[in-house]
Amino acid sequence: DMVSFVSEGSGNWRELSRRLAAASGAERAAATQAEMETATSTTVDVTPGRAQYAPSANKAWCSISATGALESPSYNVSSVTDTALGNRTVNFTTAFSSAVYAITSTDKSGSGSGAQTSGIGTDNFLTTSVQVFISDSAGNGVDRATSHIFTGDQ
Repeated sequence: DMVSFVSEGSGNWRELSRRLAAASGAERAAATQAEMETATSTTVDVTPGRAQYAPSANKAWCSISATGALESPSYNVSSVTDTALGNRTVNFTTAFSSAVYAITSTDKSGSGSGAQTSGIGTDNFLTTSVQVFISDSAGNGVDRATSHIFTGDQ
């Protein structure tokens, strides 16, 4: 086993990294994509290039301006198409393995922006894109700044 620490002064130490050896004394193997997707192994290490395959990892996220523009930074979102008032299509860089995935969305307009968003809905779940609808309390489409997180299997 190897553990690296850094001194924070006054006798305080913070752990920077830890590398555990397998029972045989050899280094542990890095998790494969399949091992990350099943999320059951406790004998392999997670590497940065494989963390995205864990079922609980966010697979894409973005913020969209009130004008429908994709804001930077974003992750795994190639573009946003503003198709109508309150209607946007979010396009993914890497497709989901099926059209079954979760979306968490929020209105970023803030309390000083006038009429607030009543709802953010979704439709047309495809592996490569999804439609997002933003509406006011009367059900009319409105353009508001929004943020979205997408979770599922890719």
